[in-house]
Amino acid sequence: MSVRTVYREGMKVSKLVQDYISSTPHDHMIAHDVVKVALIHVAILAEHNLLDKSNACKLANALQGLLKKPEQLLEAMKGYEDIHEALEAVLEDKAGREAARSFPLGRSRNDHVAAALRLWTARMLTQIHCEGVELAKTILKKAEEWLDTLFPIHTHFQPAQVGTAGHWIHSYLEPILDALSLIETVFNIAWKSPLGSGPGAGTTLPIDRRRYPQPPVLNTLYATGSRLFANAAIAAVAVLMIELSRLAADVVLLSHPSIRVLVPPEHHVSTSSAMPHKRNPVSAEIARARAARVAGLLAAALGVNHGLPHGYNLDLQEENPVLYQALTETLETLRVFRDLVEGLEVDGNAVRRMIEGGAVLTSLEEAERLAVNSGTPFRDAYMMVADMVRRSEGSLKPLEPQELYKLRVSLGAAGEGLQEALRESQNLLNQRASACTRLVRLLDELDAWIESRVKELCR
Repeated sequence: MSVRTVYREGMKVSKLVQDYISSTPHDHMIAHDVVKVALIHVAILAEHNLLDKSNACKLANALQGLLKKPEQLLEAMKGYEDIHEALEAVLEDKAGREAARSFPLGRSRNDHVAAALRLWTARMLTQIHCEGVELAKTILKKAEEWLDTLFPIHTHFQPAQVGTAGHWIHSYLEPILDALSLIETVFNIAWKSPLGSGPGAGTTLPIDRRRYPQPPVLNTLYATGSRLFANAAIAAVAVLMIELSRLAADVVLLSHPSIRVLVPPEHHVSTSSAMPHKRNPVSAEIARARAARVAGLLAAALGVNHGLPHGYNLDLQEENPVLYQALTETLETLRVFRDLVEGLEVDGNAVRRMIEGGAVLTSLEEAERLAVNSGTPFRDAYMMVADMVRRSEGSLKPLEPQELYKLRVSLGAAGEGLQEALRESQNLLNQRASACTRLVRLLDELDAWIESRVKELCR
């Protein structure tokens, strides 16, 4: 494909350089958002009497056609530097030369790139937040189901105490809800509009930036020259993915045949090409790797931004595919994890074997009993129990499951104490569900604004 250009007519161009600097290999990710941003731009120009109604209607109809058939724009991108340049060429073909040549008024690629990226990020964060809410609901349901199911609790991945499976799975609910709260905050940052900022110092046109359907980024130089919103989005999903990676690690380790207190659903397990006895927890393994990759993508994004001078720099373009990959992989992982958690089971027999064979699982309880009942200072009681464990004299007898359950109830890790925590978690979950509704509503309202303005233009 030969080099095509709108902006560099009469200039010497090189296919080698064009291919190197072009963003078209990944611009398809924001094609939908680029067109929506263009529709907003046309509506605002017409509202301020900077574009006559006839040309505005032609442009609006052409852009709406691209929303319905984005492949037309994607096909036209070949040979151009980016989707924004290709859009102008497509508009000339679909709306006529006069309308297309009027379209760039009051517009820079800098503010339109930032606007499309912000809109894509807001859409993806909404999907991630809402999918995270569904995962949280699934975890809460499992915690209620396993309210009274005994389960080994580990520290340093060594058996530490006996708790309940409800308490264990619930330990992932609150951090996920906290991460979703962080994601909502980042959405609010991304939702602000850079439109009307021009290349960086604004435009001489009499455009009231408060007339755009989203709140404006206050400083036009920040609006076009910063990717803080993208960095924050990647950071927020990286935090979430790291928490999911820990749940993935639990699924991998606790389903090991020598432990096997957890049983993952069969469709999340694969086998070996050579060893048919193998049951590999493949979904959880891939999730761990993708969490690490998203963390690496955050480092890559920050590296792109580090040390850049003020204003837009083409370096920022290299962050785009990093952003797309980080948010897309997070959304996919949430969907897979909801299905994984829904099918998880606890092997009660395996848990019982651990309890019956491991007195060390109740060493803390024995030390506390000695300290309270005999008045022995805790550290002395601790050393006495440690000596019993080392000598394996059998003096430290494992507690019966019913005794363990009563103990967990008294500590709030089972029974009414855990139920109270679950009720409070339900309140937090309700807040996140309401936030999901708010984010979806904002996106819908933007679509409704565009639709109503287009109707006015072509009335």
